[in-house]
Amino acid sequence: MFFLGSVLFSIIHVPYKLVTCAATQASSAVFYTGTYGVRGHYDGDTNGKDIGETARRSCTGEWIITPEQVKKDYGS
Repeated sequence: MFFLGSVLFSIIHVPYKLVTCAATQASSAVFYTGTYGVRGHYDGDTNGKDIGETARRSCTGEWIITPEQVKKDYGS
């Protein structure tokens, strides 16, 4: 049962994660260029560090939802 949930959730999650990753990478390039050299609030440095961290986080993490994760979230 959890395997089936894993497959179904992954079918939905992978395209969502791909679109989110690609869109964030593209928009972060625009924002980074637009704010190049502007002082920011990210540890007293420029906004580029914060933009880069956001872009990195959008593409990392789990792409495939495992049966164990489904069991942990929805199982009894």
